[in-house]
Amino acid sequence: MYGKLAHMSKPTVFTVKHYDKTITIEIDHSDIDFHEVMETIESLTIAMGFGKDSFRNWVKESAEIYAEEDKETLED
Repeated sequence: MYGKLAHMSKPTVFTVKHYDKTITIEIDHSDIDFHEVMETIESLTIAMGFGKDSFRNWVKESAEIYAEEDKETLED
């Protein structure tokens, strides 16, 4: 039990290598939630050169696809 708690205080590190750049984002703890993961992914994509609107549009389009798939599943 105590060993697992010690690991929770270690940082979480996300790294992307893109062309000649290495972009790293470090979060100061390991027990991150999904919201923190997605915020980090958004930040990494922007740092890679994609616009914030590109990320937001992808999220919206994906949400529409997921909603349609859920609707079809419910109808079956």
